[in-house]
Amino acid sequence: MKIRSALLLAVTTVAVGTAAWMQPWTPSGIAPAQASDNTPPELEDLVGGRATQGEVAFRERGYVAARYRGLTAHWWHAASHRCVRSVTAKGLYHSVDAVPPGQCGMM
Repeated sequence: MKIRSALLLAVTTVAVGTAAWMQPWTPSGIAPAQASDNTPPELEDLVGGRATQGEVAFRERGYVAARYRGLTAHWWHAASHRCVRSVTAKGLYHSVDAVPPGQCGMM
């Protein structure tokens, strides 16, 4: 019985280790950022990019910072009446999504 338990433990350890090994590697240790269905098309290229460079890109595209809270920023685009939330993780934009205008303080 002890041999069967030891063998089962060894097989399970190898299987779990192999499954973890097959996962995509990322230098940040988090899943790679990808644009979502809620990401405005003109901002898709910012997802996964450096946040320090992204702030300039938001402004160049007509967005103004509406509010910041921790690693989350809300950006307002007056011409399109669009509010966008960006979430930063480890210095990169993890997500950029359109949200209701009220989240930017606009109604």
